[in-house]
Formats: sequence, C-alpha cells, structure tokens
Amino acid sequence: QALARMSVFRGGFTREMAQRVAGSSLPTLLRLINKSLVMRRETRFFLHEMIRQYAERELAATEREQSLEVLAATCLELSKIYAEQYNGEQQVTWNRRLEQETDNVRSILNWSFNHDVRQGADIAGHLEHFWYIRGYHREGLDWAQRFLACAETAPRDRVRLGLLWIAVSLNKELGNYDVS
Repeated sequence: QALARMSVFRGGFTREMAQRVAGSSLPTLLRLINKSLVMRRETRFFLHEMIRQYAERELAATEREQSLEVLAATCLELSKIYAEQYNGEQQVTWNRRLEQETDNVRSILNWSFNHDVRQGADIAGHLEHFWYIRGYHREGLDWAQRFLACAETAPRDRVRLGLLWIAVSLNKELGNYDVS
C-alpha cells in the first residue's frame, strides 16, 4: 500500500515526504529497498519508472487523490519556506532542495488545474526567484500565465499580485518588453 501511494512522486522524494504523503515509516522504506522496489541515493528515494507505473495502477482513485492532496500541501509548504529563505543564509540549501523537488512541483502544478487552482497558483507565486536564478524563465512565465488565466482572484489579491510579478519579471528577462 505504501509503495502504491509513493507512485504519486515524480523524480524522487525524501524520507519525510514518504512518511507524510505515503504513510511510510523508515522500516517500510528499508523493506522496499531490500526488495529492490525503491532505490536510495544519499538522502533521496526513487522508484524505477516501471515500478512506479505498476504501483500507480494498484492505487485506488480515492487514495491517489488523498496522496496528491497531501503532496500538494507539502509543495505549498516548501514553496512558502523557499520564498522566505531564498535571500537568507540558507539560500544555497533551499535552492538545491527545490531543484530536487522540481518534478514533484511540476506534477502538482499540473494536477492543481483540475483540483485546486488557487493552491497551484499560490505555489507558483512563491517560485519566481527560483525560476529566475535557475534560468527557467520560459517555464515560470508559462505557469504564471496559465494560472492568471484561470485562477479566481480579486484584483489586489496576494496570489494574483505574485503571478503578475512573475509575468513582469520573467518577461523582462526574456526581452519581452512589449507585452501588456
């Protein structure tokens, strides 16, 4: 069951994320590693794509949604911490951490369009600096524009303002000065 719930991860996960999203304890992770169902590299865990796809088929739809909701909340929490820390003493650590979670964040941003657009827009709004310094200008701009097009926000809403700031900042970096 824990392996099936881990199938929502993309590009790896930490022990804490496995516990939070999949309800998997360290002994369970170790048993899955011993059975070659989960791989470990340093502090991260991974599922081989074939195993992930098999496990995903075994996951009930309601459990999949519950796991994705917890993963979305985890991504929102990470993005908020990143937004607070990106200019502090831990900026290198947080940039690396977010880089490791990029595939999970992308997956959740896509998922959020059909489940919780506001939460996805909030996650995207916290990541402007990440997209900027990593050179993901086009990707960040695309996310901001997609969420601006469908997120229901008031004109002066914090989430909307964050998305507009991303659009302005990354359009400038891409040399798109004529965009209104």
